[in-house]
Amino acid sequence: MSAAQVKHDGAAFRVYYYKIDAFEEDLAALGEFLESVKAAGEEVVAVVPNTGFVGASWVLEGFQGVKGFAVVSRKP
Repeated sequence: MSAAQVKHDGAAFRVYYYKIDAFEEDLAALGEFLESVKAAGEEVVAVVPNTGFVGASWVLEGFQGVKGFAVVSRKP
């Protein structure tokens, strides 16, 4: 899993994009990222999945999965 990228950094909210490779295997790392956002004094207000064609899509036609998450936090 890659590190989160800040996609928006406004006065009240910050939006991160957190890319994942394998949904189940990356859940622990996503949880650690959410904990780090909280430790930085931000409040996570939404986690929105980005779904679409994933690595297995070329083998299984029409197979979609979670590619990443948008994490919206309220700044302190």
